[in-house]
Amino acid sequence: MSISARWGMPAEHAGQAPHLRALASRLPVCRAFGRDRQDTGEHSLFSRTLRRITGLCSVEIDKAGQLRHRIIALSMCGLLGVHSANAETVTIGAEDDWYPYSRVQNGQPKGMAVDLVREAFGSVGIDVQFQSLPYSRCLALARMGSVAGCFDTARNTRLEPQYLWPFQPLFTARVQIFGRADVSQRNLQLKDLEGREVGVTAAYEYGEAFDSNPRVRRVVSDRDLQSFRKLLNGKVEFVVIYEKVANHLLEKHAHEFKGRIKPVGEVGETGLYLALSKTAPNARMTAEWFDRGLATILRNGRYKAIEQSWK
Repeated sequence: MSISARWGMPAEHAGQAPHLRALASRLPVCRAFGRDRQDTGEHSLFSRTLRRITGLCSVEIDKAGQLRHRIIALSMCGLLGVHSANAETVTIGAEDDWYPYSRVQNGQPKGMAVDLVREAFGSVGIDVQFQSLPYSRCLALARMGSVAGCFDTARNTRLEPQYLWPFQPLFTARVQIFGRADVSQRNLQLKDLEGREVGVTAAYEYGEAFDSNPRVRRVVSDRDLQSFRKLLNGKVEFVVIYEKVANHLLEKHAHEFKGRIKPVGEVGETGLYLALSKTAPNARMTAEWFDRGLATILRNGRYKAIEQSWK
């Protein structure tokens, strides 16, 4: 029995099955079909995708927004030979030295943010190819459209118009203030850093309040580790750094820093995002895929499992 007869494709379109197969092979929703059962309404990725196949089949949506003819998708995805090898792939820039969120290890990107981005896209059938880069280069390539996005980025007024931003951050993190062990100050806040020389890392953001404060005298280093060393050498009075990154450095370089530097305050907590390119191919669709995928893993428990694995 032919596919058209078996699945009710109109006879006049029977000869178009090869074209349907070719089209379906380019639709990443096929790979995610089994994960899409929660989605209803004509704004779902599933229904939008089916609407691209104008004239080849008829999809009926009932009052509750449920797709009645999902079997058509099965014929496209499974019976027509669509498989994961045909999935859409996006290239994302990953910072190369910001553990435990993202770094290069044995030539491969590794970290909590790497796992979250991969899982979010994967949940909607999108493969991710990571390109490990210094953070400033990562942002520049995303801005130019050479990669589809870059992480991990805190939104501020300078960056806001340059990228597409997901509905919610990839994660949130605390920004701490570190000083030498012999300083007497405690519970410092942003206002206490005004007029002081403060170590920061090139191109990093620390939240809008800090980033937009011109009264902080910033001393820029290429890496967080270099800022800590400047602190020890008296070249800066304080360092601002993300909490988990600081904990990792203090543990890894305990012989150098143990008993010599300490947290003395906090700038605040900020959201870190996947900053998405405005100019890369399929930019708007990539943003939609990511929003949908992140919502999916937050809902199904995969986000929490990944977060727990990095504690």
